[in-house]
Amino acid sequence: MKKTNNKGFSLVELIVVIAIMAVLIGVLAPALIGNIEKSRESKDIQALDAVYAAVKTAYGDEAGNKSAAEIEGLTEGKGVKLDTIKVTEDNAFAKQVKEYLEGEDIEFSSGANEKADVYVMIIDGNITVYAAEKAGTPTQAKKTTNEKGEGIKFLVGNKANVGEAEEPAEP
Repeated sequence: MKKTNNKGFSLVELIVVIAIMAVLIGVLAPALIGNIEKSRESKDIQALDAVYAAVKTAYGDEAGNKSAAEIEGLTEGKGVKLDTIKVTEDNAFAKQVKEYLEGEDIEFSSGANEKADVYVMIIDGNITVYAAEKAGTPTQAKKTTNEKGEGIKFLVGNKANVGEAEEPAEP
């Protein structure tokens, strides 16, 4: 009887393993890509949370509240791009917001917010911080205040709701 010394895998075994791996990749890849986008959206909301907290804190201060009204568009319902709020000696609101955000990296990474800028709007004491390509356009990500003064956050994608949404309840 002749002994054979087989120490490897046959070609058929290797092809079967490669086919199984290809099927697994095809099934798992879409789920993983979706999770990556959700994590990017979560990062966007965290960036808006930081801006919202800074604006709310500055607006809550008496000097900040008075000087916020001096920023054109901020309290008129248009929204003001965060980068365009000028810090001056007379404007305590702008100074405090910039101070609170010092060192914060306010950048968006999700597909919906890729080209968006941060806008701030205060109407009747309700603060809204949102991401959009220009003021007044439909927002991709938003953090706002409900009638009780509590922060509500929800995401709005380009065409449909994305992520976990908490929309303000209608009165």
